[in-house]
Amino acid sequence: MLDNTSVHDSKLFALLRVLKKKEVRELSLWLESPIHNTLQQVRDLYEGIRKYNRNFSRPLDKLTLLKYAGIEWSGTTDGKLLPQEEKALREVMHRLTVQIQDYILWKKTQEDELMLKRRMMDAFLERKLYKYLPKMMDKAKRELDSGVHRDNEHYEAAFQLAEMDFFLSIILHNRNTKAKEMQLLIDGLRQSFLSKLLKYYCAAVSRQKVLQVDYQYPFMDFVKQYLAVSEDKELPAIKVYYTLLLLMEDYKEEHYASLKNYLFTHLDLFSNVELRQFFNHMTNYCNWMVKQGRQQFVQEQHEIFEKGLELGCWSSGIYFSTHQFMHIVKNALKLGEIDWANNFVSHHKKELSPDIREHIANYALALMCFHNKQFSEAQGLLMQINFTEDFTYHLELRILLIKIYYETDNLSIADMDSHPLNYELEALRQNVSIRNKKMSESLRQSYNNFANVFKRILDRKKKLIIGQKLSAERVQKLQDELVNISPIVERDWLMEKVKLLKHPA
Repeated sequence: MLDNTSVHDSKLFALLRVLKKKEVRELSLWLESPIHNTLQQVRDLYEGIRKYNRNFSRPLDKLTLLKYAGIEWSGTTDGKLLPQEEKALREVMHRLTVQIQDYILWKKTQEDELMLKRRMMDAFLERKLYKYLPKMMDKAKRELDSGVHRDNEHYEAAFQLAEMDFFLSIILHNRNTKAKEMQLLIDGLRQSFLSKLLKYYCAAVSRQKVLQVDYQYPFMDFVKQYLAVSEDKELPAIKVYYTLLLLMEDYKEEHYASLKNYLFTHLDLFSNVELRQFFNHMTNYCNWMVKQGRQQFVQEQHEIFEKGLELGCWSSGIYFSTHQFMHIVKNALKLGEIDWANNFVSHHKKELSPDIREHIANYALALMCFHNKQFSEAQGLLMQINFTEDFTYHLELRILLIKIYYETDNLSIADMDSHPLNYELEALRQNVSIRNKKMSESLRQSYNNFANVFKRILDRKKKLIIGQKLSAERVQKLQDELVNISPIVERDWLMEKVKLLKHPA
């Protein structure tokens, strides 16, 4: 049975909350049409919710919904619904949910004019209205050619039109089908296939590097051999993914430069969704280069992030990725762009998922406070964060708290072994030692190496506190080892703390 909480968290209310103002009005007209909806209770329920709850955010109880739907209530003294009333309400809510889904699908279909034309041509073909098809086909081709984008969807649409043209040619001309139609069909199929295959090859290679898994690519060598000598590699979607694939295989800077130069001068050829994928791969490469000591790629990442923000591609059709959001903030802090980072958080946090929006914003602000050495403020912000959607954030927040405790420099002989810093470090070690199934081995090692190195730093710090002299050779050895430990998070901060051990204040 539905309780009042599950009513508000139901699929129906989730759908209602994503409707725009114009769509809320249009849906009323949709439900008034007997072609779409034949049940008055569905219309009454929608209008009742709409009038009471303009943005559909205020909770409503089941009894109120029952009355909105015009379903007779037994009038029980406790205000609860009888089983048959619960069933009737669920049925009306379900039918309203289906109607909203149908409306959203209709809206989406109307946005894609080429798909509409293709479906219309399919319908005409089925009904043998052949003589009207050539003119419809010519118009669809002109619209496709006049469009700006030359991404995967463009080549898929070109193939579908070539396929329709070929079938139409057979119907209208029978055995006299022109060779041109067949060649266009083959070319369209090949180009659509190559652009899509390369796209998913790039995605698979990326995942393979992160998750340390082995995927099979039986056609990859043939595709690369073909594209090395084919003019197809000059088609925008194929060119970009082919260059990206080469980059991901050998990580040569020349491929990165080629990819960036082409994309940044042909941004109009790709949708925001496609650009987001390209930019993500490029920032991954930049991140790898930074780990190799190429610090100029911190600025490269910043440029890509800024371009994505300018185009609006980071949140196009989706919530802003929390990982990307934090990556942007951390990268800006590396450049010392505090004001830029603060402005970014304030302007773009609304694009994060509502469930974790304030938590992620507080984490970003905590990082900025830490960067400004406002350690108590940073710790206060961490105390306001409470979400469990990603184990990585638990580790990151714990590391930030460890850094805050260490930077405040309030360890003393009296609390050396009871200081919260010891607890946080041990908790981090425990969390990392029991490998989460969702955590890659590389990521686990990164946090484990941090914990081990920091433990060695902390032990030496404690010796200084009790008045012992550190061995310069041992500290230098730790510094030399840290340079070569990989993977590891917070290498720069750890290196800074080791250097301070060599020259304590």
